[in-house]
Amino acid sequence: MKDVKIVLLKSGDPTVFPPVCSDTMKSLKDAVGEIAAIYRDSASLTYEEIEAASEEGRHIVTINGRRLEELVPIPDPSKYCGMACAGCGGGGSGTEGDVVEGPHCAGIYRNIPESVLRLAVKKEIFG
Repeated sequence: MKDVKIVLLKSGDPTVFPPVCSDTMKSLKDAVGEIAAIYRDSASLTYEEIEAASEEGRHIVTINGRRLEELVPIPDPSKYCGMACAGCGGGGSGTEGDVVEGPHCAGIYRNIPESVLRLAVKKEIFG
């Protein structure tokens, strides 16, 4: 049985709401609980929320220490958001050739589809 640890690194900013699964409107914690029930014979899933000051204004989801987007592609709002979010923490300055490490938009984790989370967990368990 494989151990799978899902961690939400929470923003230190109380005005930033925690991620919600956009396709089921469940909290990340509730979605992980249901996914754990599905894979209970194959893996032991744990969920933890940790406050992290290093990525202020963002939430980051990791599965066994790897960012969610390393396991499955997730939408990057900076590619389709038309807002000029000065100081949003994202990389959407509009200048071509910008190199930004990690997610380009601070909103990348705002609405994680549960189906994407399930796929990421499945990939982590079964390879």
